[in-house]
Amino acid sequence: KTKKKIAENIIYEDKTLLVIDKPVGLASHGGSGISSGLIESVRKIKPQYKKAHLVHRLDKDTSGCIIIALRLSILRELHKELRSGHVEKLYLAIVNGAWPQSLTEIESYLKKNILKSGQREVQVSEEGKKSKSIFRVIRNHNNMSLVECKILTGRTHQIRVHSSNAGFPILGDNKYGDREMNRLMKTKGLNRMLLHAKKISFPRLDLTFSAKYPPLFTKILSK
Repeated sequence: KTKKKIAENIIYEDKTLLVIDKPVGLASHGGSGISSGLIESVRKIKPQYKKAHLVHRLDKDTSGCIIIALRLSILRELHKELRSGHVEKLYLAIVNGAWPQSLTEIESYLKKNILKSGQREVQVSEEGKKSKSIFRVIRNHNNMSLVECKILTGRTHQIRVHSSNAGFPILGDNKYGDREMNRLMKTKGLNRMLLHAKKISFPRLDLTFSAKYPPLFTKILSK
C-alpha cells in the first residue's frame, strides 16, 4: 500500500535521481518505533532503487518535495551543494493568526533534545545552532495565514519552532501547535499538519523541483 502510494507520487525520475511528493504520515526513514520509512519502501519498489539514499529529510507530518539519490556520485554532489548553502528550499504553511507583513525574518539558536520516548524536540537556546528563516505572507483569512517560508539553514523542526515562537503556530502541529485550535480544526476535517515542501532548487547544478499545491490547503483556507 505504501509502495503504491510512493510510486504514484513520483514527481521526477532519471537514472541518478528520484523526486517524490512525500505523503503525510510517512517518516523519511525507519527508526525509533518505525519499522519502515520512505527510503526503505522506495528500495523495494524496483531493483534499480535498491541503493537509493535520502539526500535530505522531511518531518513525518510534512508533505512535499524530497530528493532521493540513486547513485553515490549524485548523493555526494548534492550533499556538497547543501553544505555550501546554495540550495533554496521553499515551504508553504498555514498558521494560526494573522501573520504581519512586516515579520519577514526570524533568526534564533535552536537546540535539539531527545526525549525519553525517543522523540525529538527543539527549543530556542543559546547553546543551540544558529537558524534563519525568511517568511512572506501570501494571504490572511479568517484569523489564519498562508505563508511561504524559505529556510537558510536546515535545522530540525526549524519552521515549526520559528512560527510557533513568533506566536503563529502551524495548524495541525501536535508538538509546537495550539492545542485548542488544533482540536477545533480537527472537527472541521483537519487531519494533518499544514506544512508542505513546495520547491527545492540547486541553482549551481541547474536543478529545480516542485510539488503540487495540496488540495487540503485550499479547502482549509476557504472555510
